Amino acid sequence: MNTVVLVCIIALNSVLAFRGRVHCPLGQFQDVSGACVPCPNGSYLSVSANNESHCQPCTNEQPAHAVVEHLCNSTHDASFKCEDGWFNTNGQPVICQVCTKCQDVGQYEAKACFHRHDAVCCPYKDMTLRAFKGNRPCQTRSSNKGYCCLSKTPHQITSNMSLLLIILQPTSFENASLMCARNMYLDTHTNSCRPCDPCSYVDLDMHTQQSCDLCSEGKNTSRLVYCPTRCRQSEGLSLAQRFGLSFVILLAVPFVLVIAILALLKNCLTLSLPGATKADQETETKECLNKSH
Repeated sequence: MNTVVLVCIIALNSVLAFRGRVHCPLGQFQDVSGACVPCPNGSYLSVSANNESHCQPCTNEQPAHAVVEHLCNSTHDASFKCEDGWFNTNGQPVICQVCTKCQDVGQYEAKACFHRHDAVCCPYKDMTLRAFKGNRPCQTRSSNKGYCCLSKTPHQITSNMSLLLIILQPTSFENASLMCARNMYLDTHTNSCRPCDPCSYVDLDMHTQQSCDLCSEGKNTSRLVYCPTRCRQSEGLSLAQRFGLSFVILLAVPFVLVIAILALLKNCLTLSLPGATKADQETETKECLNKSH
């Protein structure tokens, strides 16, 4: 009896040792004899070089709002993906969520909804989703990695007046942040960007500075296009203001001269003086005119 038990133990150890040395490929398992056997229908084994003793059952329950992407076979389980208009970010198991419609939240679609991610919405229609900011004005996103960035650079924006006001927050227009381009300042009274006067500038792109900086005298660079080579700080009037003032002065000078001459003649003419002879009047007039010079 003891001999039989000993033989059984030795045989069992031999089988276990053999099973430990055998590694079955994908879609197969080891039976009691240690041989590799294909998984039966409705089961799979996706582990290579295995010594598993059984296969895994296929998933038969289809998630809500999902369609079959791959059928189950001996090497892998069934896989599913969300139907159009739904997405899943959880991997497995698939849990489908309805896609966000950007127009319903008052924004613009920068990236369409897909089976594995939701739509990406940006507050401005010319914005695109970028991994890095670069030299473009961007808004940092909180829910997704990446930035909502304008598709144009700041220098391209300044050539298009319609892009000077950029909404950088996904809020209502009343609460939006306005950003001004180079050589413009933010007028808080009109809530708009206005150009700097000559001899003043703003050396920033996409800013909220509420006044322009005065140019220095004779120390300006070509990059400050609003500053001439020499510009005094007192020269703060715009070209229109200067032209208008000069025009008014030019028109006023002849009238002032005429009025002065008439006043002088009135003071010097003594024709109406009672009792004065003609010779006396002429003498008095000449003396008055000589004194005025």
